[in-house]
Amino acid sequence: MEKQNRDKINPEYSSISKCGACKEDKIMAEYYWVNNTLYNSEGYFPICKSCLNKRYRELINMYDGDFMMALMHICLNFDFPFNLEFAKEVMSNKEPDLTFPNYIEGMMKKAGRRGAFSNRKETVMSIKEYSEKCSSAGIGIDDDINKFKVTKDMIKRWGTNYNKADIYILENQYNELINSFSGSSPIEKNLYMHYSLNELAIRKAREVGDQKTVNGITKIQQSIMNDARLKPTQDNSAQSDDVLVGMFIKGITENAPLITKDSKYSDVDEIEKLVQKEMISTMYKSLGVLK
Repeated sequence: MEKQNRDKINPEYSSISKCGACKEDKIMAEYYWVNNTLYNSEGYFPICKSCLNKRYRELINMYDGDFMMALMHICLNFDFPFNLEFAKEVMSNKEPDLTFPNYIEGMMKKAGRRGAFSNRKETVMSIKEYSEKCSSAGIGIDDDINKFKVTKDMIKRWGTNYNKADIYILENQYNELINSFSGSSPIEKNLYMHYSLNELAIRKAREVGDQKTVNGITKIQQSIMNDARLKPTQDNSAQSDDVLVGMFIKGITENAPLITKDSKYSDVDEIEKLVQKEMISTMYKSLGVLK
């Protein structure tokens, strides 16, 4: 919030008001100014910034990480307009604390003096659009997920930080790679796991409109596939296994190179010493470098 500009608009910006959630007395700078007279004559949210941001984080958890649904919920709670396209622009799944204030202040600039109310046509259209998107995405999938059984092996593979739907998606992607490229070694399976996790991250970022993350992960995936000359049309052959191993090794050498070698592996069989004595020294003598 721009304090100096707000002071000019409302001289009472530094007055005290009690937060409806934490019940603490706070200056008006601690509240979002929303130009909505349903709250009071000044048009401030009745809950302070800290409590609203906390509420937003709670809603994100309640909606299983759906940042957009959480934002829609809190906007309707406080009769504030919901704009799907603008929400996609400011959405941040890495720093959710920035999403809500950026959205509120950005929408206030759009609303201007006409008042920021939720009963606008664009709010209704945005809610319908997002609801239809969620409904169409779940057609035919919900039943499969409900029937899906999470096993101990799956938990061992993916950990405990993913819900049932996430594991369903991860397992489908992972098994598709296994069936397509017949990888059986631990290195190959590890590669499939990381690839599947990246695909899930892309899906989640796309759902909340985080195009920057989508582009970043997609670029990494495409770069690895191009460098390894891996194509979706490759058949189930031994060559594909070699390519995948090459992909993994290339990734390690480029992203986590070995800096030093352990002394216990230095010239274990003394071949280097033998070469130095029998070949290098002899060559130097023949060239007159050594006598």
